[in-house]
This record gives sequence, structure tokens and C-alpha cells, in this order.
Amino acid sequence: MSLPKDFIWGFGTASYQIEGAVDKDGRLPSIWDEFCRRPGKIADSSSGVVACNSYERTSDDIALLKQYRARAYRFSISW
Repeated sequence: MSLPKDFIWGFGTASYQIEGAVDKDGRLPSIWDEFCRRPGKIADSSSGVVACNSYERTSDDIALLKQYRARAYRFSISW
């Protein structure tokens, strides 16, 4: 089995997993922000408060996508 010749490999991210910036530029808490604040809901008490800090590192993230010759990128935002 092989992929079609026109298949495009890409990258994908989800806002809560990479953004951080929970209190920047008018962003309001998401349902995940609220859920993670509840004691006992997340085993290790981790959250996306900082995550990968993609909000502050957008230029670096775009440079990485270019470095890896990404032809597709699916993302979501929390705003």
C-alpha cells in the first residue's frame, strides 16, 4: 500500500497544546483553562498556561515549518 503521488504531508497543532498566553491581548479562558484549574481533574496538575509558548514564538514556529518544508499546516486559535 502506498500514498497517492499528490499526497501532501503536513503539520497540525491545537491551540491549547501550544499557545500559552492565557491572559494576553484579550484572550479569555477556554473551557480547557477552566477544566485544568479544577483540583483533581488533571493527574499531574499540568495546564496550558504556558504550553509551548507559541503565541510569543510565532516567528520561530514559522521558521521551523519552512525549515522542514511544510506544505500544509492546520492550526486552531483560542481567540
